[in-house]
Amino acid sequence: SMLVFSAQKTYIIYMGIIMENFKRILVVGLFSLISACGGGGEPHL
Repeated sequence: SMLVFSAQKTYIIYMGIIMENFKRILVVGLFSLISACGGGGEPHL
């Protein structure tokens, strides 16, 4: 039915937004970690 299709479309859009934000948070977190571990050099694992 149309209602189910609409709900699925909304869900996909929300998931897309969440994944984009998640990636951005992950990248920022990673850069923060690298900066905390010694700046411009290789990260100390």
